Amino acid sequence: MIDYGLSYPRSTKGAKLVGFSDSNQTGDIDMRKSMSGVSWQSAKHEETKIKISLGVRRGWSLRLQKLMVQDGCFVEWREMIADAARKGFAGGVAFQWNSHKILTEQLRQEWLEKVQQRRSMPRPTGNRRAPKTPEQRRKIAEAIAAKWLDREYRERVCSAINSYHGTSSGSKVPRKQRTPREPGAKREKKKSIQHRAVSLDDAHAKTAPVKRKKSATPYKDPMAGEKLEMITKIRAQRTALEIEKKEAIERARL
Repeated sequence: MIDYGLSYPRSTKGAKLVGFSDSNQTGDIDMRKSMSGVSWQSAKHEETKIKISLGVRRGWSLRLQKLMVQDGCFVEWREMIADAARKGFAGGVAFQWNSHKILTEQLRQEWLEKVQQRRSMPRPTGNRRAPKTPEQRRKIAEAIAAKWLDREYRERVCSAINSYHGTSSGSKVPRKQRTPREPGAKREKKKSIQHRAVSLDDAHAKTAPVKRKKSATPYKDPMAGEKLEMITKIRAQRTALEIEKKEAIERARL
């Protein structure tokens, strides 16, 4: 069946009729003779073929030239970038082809030197925290005292301490059981009180008392008055603090 290039579909009946007519035409002797006498390869067809082939070759040659120019520019551009990176910018250090390995080895050696230096340095002893100023200590003490005035906080702390140590307030610790004595072992007799007294007298007799030299004038402390004033001030401050604590506890209970 010959395709006529029609865009619309044919029915089965129409397709059969077209095929039947085509087969009849090709089967006809006169039709065959007329078709065999036609020369399809004319001079015009040969010229067009030559023109098409020449155009295709010219296009491929132009494309090849463009690709060669592009590859040459790319190689030149890559070499320029590599040369600029090697020489550096504005009087920088010029690198070599194995600069990455050299720099890596230098960094590794520096790191090893720092590690050895850290190991050789003496380690600081004691507390690493910075010492607190008297003002900071005073504030901390005031905060602790204010917290301790809270009854719930005190009970919570006491219960935590008791649970940690395993004993509650008011509970008696059980006595340790004595280890059973082995059979046949003799028990040492305790020394009598008289024997102890005699041994103590002997020890006192052996050690002679050392006589102290008495000075003619008794010692007098020149700072005695200032020390007494200081002690009285400290006692007064303590009593005032105790009174404040008691008042705070009473207010908290109310």
